[in-house]
Amino acid sequence: MISGKKILIVGAGNAGRPVANLLNYLDNEVIVTDINPFNDLPKKAKRKIKILKKRGIAFELGYHDENILTNVDNIYISPNIPENDFIKKIHELAKIEKISIIENRDIGKILNSLIAIPMVGIAGTDGKTTTTNMINFALEDNFDTLIFSSLQDSLVIEGLVEMIVNGENKDKELAIFELPHGTIRMAEGLELDAGVLTNLTPDHMDEFKTFEEYIDRNIAIEKLLKKDGLMIVNGDDPIVSGRLNTFTHDYIVYGLKNPQKIEFEGNSYYNNDVEYDIIAKNIELNGLNGSNFTIVSSKLPTLVCSNCNEINCKCGSFKRKTIPPFEKEISIEVPGLLNVENTLATLIMSLILGSSLEDSIKKMSTFKGVKGRFEKIDCVNPMSVSTSEKNTVFHGSNSSLSSKSNSSLSSKSGSSLSSESDSSLSSKSGSSLSSESDSSLSSKSNSSLKMNNHSLGINIFMDAAHNPESMEKLFEGLDISGRLVISLDNPDTLTVRNKFKIGEVLSKFSDVIIVSSKNETIETLDPNASLEVLKGAGEIESYMTENVVDSIFKALSIATDGDNIIHIGPGVVNAYDNIKKDIKDAISFYRAISGNVIVIGGCGTVGSLMARVLKNNNVDVTISDSAPNTPLNRIFKEEGITLDLGGHNEDLLKSASSFFLAPSLLNNKKLKNYLKSLVDVPIFSVDEVLKYFKSDKLVLGITGTNGKTTTTNILKNIFTVSGLKVTEHMLDIQGNTELIPSLQSRLDGDVGVVEIGTFGNIGEVKNSAIGADVNIGIITNISKDHLVDGDFESYISCKKEILEVADTLILNADDPLVSYLALSKNKEDVIFFGINSDPLLIPVNNNLNKDDFNETRPCYLCGDVLKYSRYYLGHLGDYQCHCGFKNPILDVEAKNISIKDDSYQYTLKIAENEGKVILKTGGIANIYNSLAAATGAWVSGINFEDIVKGINTFGGVSGRFEILNDSPKIILDYAHNPSGVKSIIQAVLDLKNNTNLKNNTNLKNDSNIEIEDIKYNNDNNGENINIKDNKYNNDYNLEDINKFTNDINGGRDAKFIILNTISSESGEEGDLKIAELLSYGDIVIPVSNSAYNFSEHINTEVLYIDSDFEYCKKGTLGASFDQVKKGIELGLKIANKNDIILIIGEAGVKYSKDILEVK
Repeated sequence: MISGKKILIVGAGNAGRPVANLLNYLDNEVIVTDINPFNDLPKKAKRKIKILKKRGIAFELGYHDENILTNVDNIYISPNIPENDFIKKIHELAKIEKISIIENRDIGKILNSLIAIPMVGIAGTDGKTTTTNMINFALEDNFDTLIFSSLQDSLVIEGLVEMIVNGENKDKELAIFELPHGTIRMAEGLELDAGVLTNLTPDHMDEFKTFEEYIDRNIAIEKLLKKDGLMIVNGDDPIVSGRLNTFTHDYIVYGLKNPQKIEFEGNSYYNNDVEYDIIAKNIELNGLNGSNFTIVSSKLPTLVCSNCNEINCKCGSFKRKTIPPFEKEISIEVPGLLNVENTLATLIMSLILGSSLEDSIKKMSTFKGVKGRFEKIDCVNPMSVSTSEKNTVFHGSNSSLSSKSNSSLSSKSGSSLSSESDSSLSSKSGSSLSSESDSSLSSKSNSSLKMNNHSLGINIFMDAAHNPESMEKLFEGLDISGRLVISLDNPDTLTVRNKFKIGEVLSKFSDVIIVSSKNETIETLDPNASLEVLKGAGEIESYMTENVVDSIFKALSIATDGDNIIHIGPGVVNAYDNIKKDIKDAISFYRAISGNVIVIGGCGTVGSLMARVLKNNNVDVTISDSAPNTPLNRIFKEEGITLDLGGHNEDLLKSASSFFLAPSLLNNKKLKNYLKSLVDVPIFSVDEVLKYFKSDKLVLGITGTNGKTTTTNILKNIFTVSGLKVTEHMLDIQGNTELIPSLQSRLDGDVGVVEIGTFGNIGEVKNSAIGADVNIGIITNISKDHLVDGDFESYISCKKEILEVADTLILNADDPLVSYLALSKNKEDVIFFGINSDPLLIPVNNNLNKDDFNETRPCYLCGDVLKYSRYYLGHLGDYQCHCGFKNPILDVEAKNISIKDDSYQYTLKIAENEGKVILKTGGIANIYNSLAAATGAWVSGINFEDIVKGINTFGGVSGRFEILNDSPKIILDYAHNPSGVKSIIQAVLDLKNNTNLKNNTNLKNDSNIEIEDIKYNNDNNGENINIKDNKYNNDYNLEDINKFTNDINGGRDAKFIILNTISSESGEEGDLKIAELLSYGDIVIPVSNSAYNFSEHINTEVLYIDSDFEYCKKGTLGASFDQVKKGIELGLKIANKNDIILIIGEAGVKYSKDILEVK
């Protein structure tokens, strides 16, 4: 024993920690040093270290201090510690006997002396845990046993030491230990009475240089036997049977007389020359109910002395007692051929330790199994699909709830993409995205789901099989009714396994494979591991998810009556409690949505999307809302959602299997208590919708400062033209923030296209992109907007968050900031679009001041100012820096830009394809928007002809360069920041100078607004008009106004009248810049408070409406309905038929159509 020493442990890993714990228990002063900082250690290691610290063990992490070597007596060096200078120094001191090194055999001897009772150990690749627990079950009536296996702790040596430290070994009669390869190395000094070697197949190979090294480690269990010890070995395993000639102890060979063949790294292992001592024959497998077989045995040696009849011989003249040959039938309850082998090993161990044959067989026939080893979790009634469906509306229900509306106006996955599709996303060429999606992945039904009360049920099991060989043994001969759905957690742990082969093996036995990307040991996601399994599985129906919860819920969702679901993988060993909880959580949620699901507050923004996502996933949904009606009634009816409006029908509520509450109602305790008083069922939120219902389609996320909405809608039109259905939130709002993108991507459709905005808060874009399961991210441009405290850098950080989520990035090459972001991504994952047109062909408006419309940008590599050879729009153009930073090479480009027939036109070039694009609306900004959309469609696999057609048939977006009237020309645009204002003014002036605007009126009765007959004027004769600097007093009439307006440009040209309703979120700097840009109009009418405050900076004529300009701001909404109405009245009063009125800002977009009575 080592006691009273100061001991240094090098390494805080799976070996160092238990040694430290053991030596600390023996009253030594223990210090543990590790080169890795605490925060870099695995979570499990952190938890263990915290416990050891409380016991007085010191830890010095993140460095090795050589000074400590002169102040310790003994040092233990953990296995696999690299030979660095610190280790070399230790060996130098050991050579001159300054310190003493503690070896693994010293630790084994300590363990041996502390346990001090007969011990048996079980080693091998597969079946160790089950056999260990089977042996304990068989012997627990005859011995007071001490058992330790991976069921108690996945790190066996650590758990074994903990058991000793806690005194659990006292007064025990027999120790039964599972001995993984790592524990065998640490237990070199142990003395076993008997050992079992189940099998040896390639596993944990990243820990060994060769397979032979792995074999030698496990075979070493035989070296741990006492002089008269016995080995029990599986003769069907060619590795084990081929090493019997190296054994120095007696052994018993068992098996099924079914020699296995193992091939690894070009070597083949097979041995049919085996002499069996005991076999199983006439095996009848009974599916999930176990098996029947006959055991045939020759004479067997035991551990009992025939002279003194003791296991540990007391007479000093040991002579083995033997068991005569026998043949016995046995029935066991645990399924599979592997458990037949485990039963043979257990029966032998029971017999050699003195149990009778009859008692042993009787005991084994009642063994129910081991937790995590073909463990049955539940049997669930399946959901059946009702073929009839109707939309029902309840009105005016009696309820004790408030009559106020419950509507709320409040954000990788089980992606259905195949590995082929994934690879196409990272390439810079088109691939096919068929509109005829795999029905098992993307088809939806509006049928309701009901519980089937006359079902066989869906059985759910879990098992620890985690390598190809153990999986093959688990499923071989497993004859079951119904389909077998296999759920697999990431096969890798700290060990990397042959995942392709695992896929091949599973495809032989299963009907469906579902693979989780989560490595349950180190708690990280590795989708590449899942993809490798699925590649090996080939054409079998398969899915990839993020975690076990998703996998089991997916399995239940596709399972039918009589099917069997079994979850397997190393997580069942290393994270048993977590895996089992995940499985049960999925089952509970599945049951909760199997009946009548009621969404409370489903008429609101988020509530409506929650209900639609549920219904799109075949859940029977009713919306119960105190709102008397909903603008989404048609959508709900088409999708088969039942409505309970104007109150809450109590009989309906009592029938619920679960409730989902809209976000605005989550904290309503009165509502929750009321629902609980009616029926005790789960109450869920949007969190469960997002957790359990993943997007099963390709999702493109569009972000940036300007152009998001137009790009999104062009892209949707391209997909629609190509025959694909795009998910639509159908809300009368932009819907680009918070939870809307996340829910929209989960709606019915072949492809998702979501706009992702931000209010300038860190995490918004990232959370929306993650929530929406974005595969492809598009950044249109980045300029100052939504600035928090004027911090542009924070805003940049917000926008670039999509880089952390999307697999493929589509970036504007002409924006130096956006193109710079690509440097943080792999080149093959980034695709660039931009303008590559002859500068002489692009229309130039010589009236524009370059200082106003052209913006410089710093080089984001070196900090110097970029040099532009050409500006296209604001800071977008051809740029370069002396450090080498410049526009990247374009993958998608616009060539030969011109204005013709009142429209911008260009040649779209993608790879070798070229086509003519004619934009119906907009200017240079819409060229960029269409390029971004074209790139997104191309990467998604849409053919080039459909891309061109989709752009050319795009009619524009409401409120984005929308022409409301032809005479006078009224243009409505959402521009709300300096870049947007600059873009729309440049577009209007370009078109004004080159051509006449096309008539695109959309007024009631298809008539134009006549300025002589303004129906809402109320004969005010202009009393609401104030003119800047009192150029005209307030007592003028319509004749005065006409005189004033004719003075502008001598009355010869069309006037450019701008109504500014903007309240910029770029701060005062933004409002000031907008005011300066408005000077390019002939007349400016400030409508918002911000527009009024900064109007003194406008260097053109300014007319004021009669308003107190009360502060009216919510985001970029800066003016009231009344203010916008007065501005429009004034604009129309001063406009001639050939003039242009541009209305900009969110308030203008929100109110102008109602004011003008536009359809």
